[in-house]
Amino acid sequence: MVCSPAKGDLNVNSITLEGNAHLVFESTNAFGLGRDFTLNFGTFTASEHGSWTATDITNFWVNHHSVHFTGTLDMNSLTGSGTIELASIKSDQWDGPLTLDLSGLNIASTSQVQANVTQITENGVTKVIINYETVPEPATFSLGILGLGGLLLRRRRK
Repeated sequence: MVCSPAKGDLNVNSITLEGNAHLVFESTNAFGLGRDFTLNFGTFTASEHGSWTATDITNFWVNHHSVHFTGTLDMNSLTGSGTIELASIKSDQWDGPLTLDLSGLNIASTSQVQANVTQITENGVTKVIINYETVPEPATFSLGILGLGGLLLRRRRK
C-alpha cells in the first residue's frame, strides 16, 4: 500500500499489514504524524513479512508521537540465518523524536531459533531489525562430531 498524502498530518489509530504487505509513505509535500498509532503485523513468518517505509519524503515530522508495533513473528519453520527489516523511517523529528514501541511484538520459536529485535539509527534513518539464526539440535551436532572423528581415524589408518 502506498500512501501519498497531501501536506498535513496522518491521523489514524492503527494500520494492519497482512501477509507480505508493505506500507510505503511518499510525498513531495511536508507531512507528519498527527497522533500515536499502532502498526499491526498480525501473525507473519520470515518469508512473508510486511514493512513500513518512510524515507523518501521531503519533510516528515513526528511531533513526538509513538508508533506501537504489534504482531507475532512465527519463526518455527526457519532454517539458516537472516535479517528481517520491519521499518525504515527518516524523520526531521520536529517537536521531539519519533518513538518506536516494540514491546507488543512477539516472537514465537523453538529453542533452535535465536532471534533479537533491535532499533538502530544510521545516517538519520531509524530501522527496526530482527536478526535470526538457527542452531542445530544437540543430536545433529553430536552426529557431526562423530562423523568428523571417523573421517580423521580413517585418514590416520591410511
